[in-house]
Amino acid sequence: HSVTDKIKHELQGDLAYFGDLRVANSFKGSRRNIRAFALIGHILVHFRWKCDVHYSFISAENIERGAAFRHGFSRVHPRPFEWISPTPPRSRSDQCAFLPKDELLGMALTTVEAL
Repeated sequence: HSVTDKIKHELQGDLAYFGDLRVANSFKGSRRNIRAFALIGHILVHFRWKCDVHYSFISAENIERGAAFRHGFSRVHPRPFEWISPTPPRSRSDQCAFLPKDELLGMALTTVEAL
């Protein structure tokens, strides 16, 4: 695959992949639960590994449903890569959602206020 220049510029430093997470069926269905789960996860990742950016790949369909924000990401870039042959669960529609460490506090406050 080939990474776009914009992604190369914005995803620098120590990175933490924050995706492909699974939650119990009883926890699903509640956007509030998912936002709380994601916030706790982002905070734990930040304090454990002190990374500069948390990122994930999210399908365009789920981006349109608000998944990036619900999962605690502040930014989204469509078509971050030129996939040669994506392997499942990746697809060409995937977008890169990410959260720079300097935006973590703002996302945390926004999430807590919404809960």
